[in-house]
Amino acid sequence: MRRFLFLAAAVPLLARADFLPCDYPLVSLDPGGAVVTGSKDALVEAYRSGAEIRVGWSLDWNDDGETDVTHWAPARFLSEYRGEIFAQLPVIHRQRPQRDRPAIHITETHQEWFAIIGSNGELRSRMHDDDRLGERNVPTQWCRVTPPACRSGWQLMVQTDTDGAVLMGSKHRLFDAVRRGLPIRLAWGGRGRSDATRSVEHVAVPDFVTITGGSELFAQLPEHIAQASYWDAASSRFDDPGVLWRGMLGTDGSFDAAWTDRGTGETLRRVPQRARVAWFAAETCAAGPALELAVPGGVVRAPASDRNE
Repeated sequence: MRRFLFLAAAVPLLARADFLPCDYPLVSLDPGGAVVTGSKDALVEAYRSGAEIRVGWSLDWNDDGETDVTHWAPARFLSEYRGEIFAQLPVIHRQRPQRDRPAIHITETHQEWFAIIGSNGELRSRMHDDDRLGERNVPTQWCRVTPPACRSGWQLMVQTDTDGAVLMGSKHRLFDAVRRGLPIRLAWGGRGRSDATRSVEHVAVPDFVTITGGSELFAQLPEHIAQASYWDAASSRFDDPGVLWRGMLGTDGSFDAAWTDRGTGETLRRVPQRARVAWFAAETCAAGPALELAVPGGVVRAPASDRNE
């Protein structure tokens, strides 16, 4: 094993993510570069906008699952490569944490430390007088130094086509908006191929939203009395008041529509479709961070004493 050139001894791989707090978080990553909270899209977006970014990482000297030291550094020189962000850290004088007491000293001999850290979890470093390269995987936290410009109001998060491909924006930006508790709105429509005047556009606020597997979002629309026509302006009136329409759209392009007898509950008609959808969120300057909702034990079966069975 190559020795880690920043500390006095080799540092074992940190097996778990131990993250650092920051006011404007972008993404938290485990040692393998997998997302724990936030999104890499947010980091890439901040990088491309020229935002000032800091990066933090944690080390576990004795491999006991407890963090021994954490570091923060400004990301002075940033590069984007194949969807990952890499930051060269400021050159510093080599330092030695004291294992027997809470103290960190610089070394007596002048040695400068150079390092690059990536959103793939890799930290590589060397001393100016040593050709050997230290290699380590570490959990990282990437943050903005200043808040993003506040743009209150409805903002487009992502637009997806009928196959679920992203046309603009980012699905993860939409997911983060949901996890931050922001109101969601979606819009879709269509136009006749032979008659361009035959068009319809819909906007709806969903009643129920689900993020599945961290990769797709599905929204159930409010149930309402079906219209006599959704295309013809002259026929835009309520149809049979006893028939209700409901729909569910997904970021994968799916669109499931059903007409139901409100008295019997019988499904009278069902039309699976595909739809190009624009997904919006009501951004606010006071919105909090994205919460981690999909956690082990987040939903458990109630004990028998609590069940009404």
